[in-house]
Amino acid sequence: MWLGMINNVSISVSLYCLVLFYMATEERLAPFDPFYKFLTVKAILFFSFWQACLFQVLYVWDVISPVKGSLVLNLIIAVEIVGAAVAQAIAFNYKDFIVEYGTNENRFTKR
Repeated sequence: MWLGMINNVSISVSLYCLVLFYMATEERLAPFDPFYKFLTVKAILFFSFWQACLFQVLYVWDVISPVKGSLVLNLIIAVEIVGAAVAQAIAFNYKDFIVEYGTNENRFTKR
């Protein structure tokens, strides 16, 4: 239980620090549309962590056995990762880096 609480505080502090980092660099990174990139990466960690916490509680309360619970948890994460892969493919789009014909500049060099 104590390890779970320490892990929870650690992840919460790291998420808070990443939000502060995003707020401090939002203007400089605006051409890269960082919000959706940040959101897709953090969503994977956030949901995986909290689902693992939920299943740990279910193990302690004997609602589900650890073997069956780990199988269900892994299945849920595998399904979520498919959605996360699609979201990241949209957020980290290759079209942002294509140089337009007739110019030597892409959208990140324009001011």
